[in-house]
Amino acid sequence: MENYQIGNIKKVNKRRSYPFHELKQAQTIGQAIHDANSGFAIDRFLLAKALETTPKSSGFIIKLNSSARYGITNGGYNDPNISLTELGRAIVSAKNPEEYQRALVECSIKPDVFRDFYQRMDGKQLPEESYAKNILERDHQIDQELSSECYGTIVANGLHAKIIVEVKGVMYVNLAGALESQNKHKIEEQHGEEKYQDKSSSYKTGSVFIGHFGDMQVLKVIEDMLYEFNIKFQVVNLKEFDSNQMIKGINKELKECQSGIIMAGPISEIDQINEFKLPIIIGAASALYNGKVVLVGRKEFVGDIAKLGLNVVYVTEESSINQIQILRTLNNTKVINITV
Repeated sequence: MENYQIGNIKKVNKRRSYPFHELKQAQTIGQAIHDANSGFAIDRFLLAKALETTPKSSGFIIKLNSSARYGITNGGYNDPNISLTELGRAIVSAKNPEEYQRALVECSIKPDVFRDFYQRMDGKQLPEESYAKNILERDHQIDQELSSECYGTIVANGLHAKIIVEVKGVMYVNLAGALESQNKHKIEEQHGEEKYQDKSSSYKTGSVFIGHFGDMQVLKVIEDMLYEFNIKFQVVNLKEFDSNQMIKGINKELKECQSGIIMAGPISEIDQINEFKLPIIIGAASALYNGKVVLVGRKEFVGDIAKLGLNVVYVTEESSINQIQILRTLNNTKVINITV
């Protein structure tokens, strides 16, 4: 768990020398450009709209930066247009699986820290986290508070791009094999013919799952607060799924996180959300995260759900949600550890 001071609240945003997001999450920027504008350069405001967020949202700005750091897109939060790079085009519209896989590997090694780690460990067993953190802190000047996060991203990206493979229950770094061919693996040749299993979809990132129904104003406050306190998160718009398919549609994102913030929807849609979707997502998240779930919404619309013993942050018309209230509630759920 993270530790934060909450008296005179002091922002402790650490500067990262690597992307904030994992590659799989950053790919959504490129995919949005492909889907919304056929892969052509797109106005930054229209891109934000396509992602159902706002151009000034911290979540959007940070993901835009991550996408650029992986070499997927050109342009930042001050640029009028965002465009795909050649590498980005290979990610979103590859001619075949081999081209897509090569692009994943290239994106994964764009950040210097990630590339150096894979090169250093190439052909070796993936080190335990404590040893890997020492390497990142000592040789790459990664802040001690961020080294675990950095290692988690390295592992998640490695599994996603098949730079990290599993053989007989042991994880190996196989950068040379990934660069040479996606069908032949040096590690398999050394250790027999047993197939490795890609576990990228089951690797837990420690992120906070944020499920919302379109309340962008409250979402921005929560995104800004989590980012300022170096808490990773994944945002999912629950409006995109009908009640019967919702859990199936967001299963991957739910399983990759370890706690959740669920936001009740706008007033115009709250009846439908409370009746069908809200109980479903609350129940699934509570079971998966062992109760580490915070519900955010207006008191009159949260209703009987609060009686389930959930930690609830109420939003009123008179006052918007505040960061201290959210931090205290996250502390109650043991998502973070706040000291006074």
